Amino acid sequence: MGLIRKKLDRNSSEPLYIQLRNILREAIGDGVFSREGRIPGELDLCRIYSVSRNTVTQALALLAEEKLVCRIKKRGTVLRSRMDIFDPQNTLKTIAIVFPVSSAWKAALAAMKDSIDEAGFSYRIYTYPWKSFAAEKKQIRLAKGACDGMILYPNGLGDDYEYIQELADSGYPLVLFDLYSSFLGCSSVATDQFLGAYRLTEQLLKSGARKTVYLKSSSHLISNRLRYAGFQQALATCPEASHLICDEAGAGKTSFLKLLKEAESDSVFAPGLGGSFSFIANSEEVHTFLVRKKIKLVHFDSLPKGRAVQDFILASALQNEAELGKNAFVLLKEILKSPASPAKKISVAPDIITNKDLI
Repeated sequence: MGLIRKKLDRNSSEPLYIQLRNILREAIGDGVFSREGRIPGELDLCRIYSVSRNTVTQALALLAEEKLVCRIKKRGTVLRSRMDIFDPQNTLKTIAIVFPVSSAWKAALAAMKDSIDEAGFSYRIYTYPWKSFAAEKKQIRLAKGACDGMILYPNGLGDDYEYIQELADSGYPLVLFDLYSSFLGCSSVATDQFLGAYRLTEQLLKSGARKTVYLKSSSHLISNRLRYAGFQQALATCPEASHLICDEAGAGKTSFLKLLKEAESDSVFAPGLGGSFSFIANSEEVHTFLVRKKIKLVHFDSLPKGRAVQDFILASALQNEAELGKNAFVLLKEILKSPASPAKKISVAPDIITNKDLI
């Protein structure tokens, strides 16, 4: 059993049981007790820190309230993360939901929470800035120490794959959300981005579009690469169809309009209307040009509102958040029941919403 070397500050105004709780919590997160799966007994902790049994009991009670440990008669203080999720003495079954800070995915999160509640489990939500691997790693570490399994939305930079692979290799129950991970070897739930892009492109071709400008952004993300692949494959079914790339590196209202004019384009495929291409949803000048030139646009996710939708949006692929959220927990629950089962990937088809549905 590893010993914790940090000492209590008896001159501090902070109560000793709070200090002891903090030391033990940090040790749990650092994996000090991972091998044994339990914290030293109360009498051992009394001896190590020269405190009363009441101080130790209070500290352990706080850890139990935080769902880091289970205090079980004749078994001691057991790490929650090391207990079998279906152990009859494990009355606190907790799922970590690790997501970027965002106003998006509300329906998916609600579906996860409802599914977790219905199963008699509890959940804890950990958030981090979407483009910070350091923050994501910190939250994953905290979640792993406190919870029995994890639903993880990876960051937007794609620099966390190696760490995710290490987490999966450790045997910790993990489901990746909204990420295709054929190369990571762990389970995932994601929108079928390829299929969504293929169906959107079909809508363009049916409308008579033949010269499409494709707005290419964040190519390091697997989802965007799959969207482009689906677009290309659908476009290949029409020999007369062609496309040009408008890359986010040179994106801007002026350059976008210039490209449309010079190429005499009749359509635009937008994997998303955020980030570098947000001007398309927000610029009246762009709206006017698209309407005047009868240029149709298809894209993924949220829609610009008002008259612009009626005039130039042909179709949108909306991710089925409720299905994604529900399936993420269903898949994680299967992993918890059968830890040795092979990785599984669930693809959820997006809903294709056409112009008449948007008005």
